Amino acid sequence: MGKSKLMVSKKIIVAFVPVLHDGYLKFFKKHSDAETLYIFGNDVIEKELQHLQKEIRALSPKMMKTAVQSLGLIKNIEVLNLKLLDKLDQEQIEIVLPDEDVSRELAEKYFKNKKVIFDKVFL
Repeated sequence: MGKSKLMVSKKIIVAFVPVLHDGYLKFFKKHSDAETLYIFGNDVIEKELQHLQKEIRALSPKMMKTAVQSLGLIKNIEVLNLKLLDKLDQEQIEIVLPDEDVSRELAEKYFKNKKVIFDKVFL
C-alpha cells in the first residue's frame, strides 16, 4: 500500500496584517483562490503574540478587514479569534501564512497536523 495523502477540502489564509503594503497585496493576489482570509484578531494577538500588542502602525483587525475587503481580492475575510482558531484545527484545510516569525509561532502551536505553506509578504 502507498502512503495516504492528507485530504484537503479547502485552502485558507491566516495572517497578521498590521499594515497594508504592496507585499501583502501581491500575497493576496497570489493566493486569491483561498476560500477565506483570517486576520489575527485582538484576542489572538493578546494571548499568542503579546509583543505585537503595542504595534503603533497597526490598524485594528476590524478596520483591516474592511480595508482588505474593499480591494476585492479575497472572497471571504474574517477576524480570527481564539474560538475560531481552535475550530480550524479540526478541519481538513491547507493553510497559507506569511513567511514571518509570528506566523511560524502560531502554526507551530495550532497547525502541526495541517498542510501549511509559508509565502513571503516582504517588499
